[in-house]
Amino acid sequence: MLIIACSSEPDKYAPMVEDDFFFYILGEVREYQVSPKFYSATEVALLSSGTDLPQYLMRKDPPRWKIKAQAYRSGKLIQEFYLKPEAGWYKGKDMSHFKSLSLGSFSEVDFEIFPQPMTIRLTVEEIDDRYATARPTIRLAIRTSPIP
Repeated sequence: MLIIACSSEPDKYAPMVEDDFFFYILGEVREYQVSPKFYSATEVALLSSGTDLPQYLMRKDPPRWKIKAQAYRSGKLIQEFYLKPEAGWYKGKDMSHFKSLSLGSFSEVDFEIFPQPMTIRLTVEEIDDRYATARPTIRLAIRTSPIP
């Protein structure tokens, strides 16, 4: 009998990259090198440890920022889109705030035989006055998308 002991299964949706919230800086451009580990779409998301992501951002009053997301591989543009709320995960029993908000995924990226490293560039083209200052409780994340 073979028994394998391990501490725990790795979290498939743990961020590959985390960064400070910067959507309040007009003209800001940030690039991230990511190496997906799974055959699944890579998404851009916001994570909140506070109450800065109210549930009305999904439908009633979505963010008015304009953030361009682009994916590159070997210098070639693969996909681009503008970030907008696509799915939210509530903060436990608090149904009025999200702990995580998916803003879009790079679903058109072809992994060929194995997942390939890529560069993700985010450009702030317009800001939302409601998010015009730094928000220490919000983090930007690039992760494997939990959306099927």
